[in-house]
Amino acid sequence: MKRLRKPPERVSWEQIAAAVPKEAIAFQAALAEADIGLERFCIWWDEKCHEEVFEAWEQLAQQFETATGLELWPYDERSSDGDVGFLVVGVWWLSPVGKRFFDIEDEA
Repeated sequence: MKRLRKPPERVSWEQIAAAVPKEAIAFQAALAEADIGLERFCIWWDEKCHEEVFEAWEQLAQQFETATGLELWPYDERSSDGDVGFLVVGVWWLSPVGKRFFDIEDEA
C-alpha cells in the first residue's frame, strides 16, 4: 500500500498537553518562571530562549515524539499571516488506493 508523506501539520497546545501532560505542565512552569508566553516562545525559541525553558522544551518534544511517533516543532509564520503555534512532522496520508482499501472517505 502506498502512503504519501504529508507536509507538517499544525497542532494545538491542548493536543500536545493531552499527549504528554506531565511534560506540558513542567514546560508551562518553566515559561512562567521566565515570564514568557507560548506565543513569544514560538517566535524566539531558537534565538533568545532561557536555558531552563529550552531544557523543558527539549524534554517535552522528546516525550511527545516517544508518545506519538511525531516530531514537534514551534511554528512561527510572522512574515505571512502572523500565526504562531506548533507543528508535527511525520504524519502520513493514505494514497487514493489505500483509502479505498480501508474504506476511508475523504474529508469535505
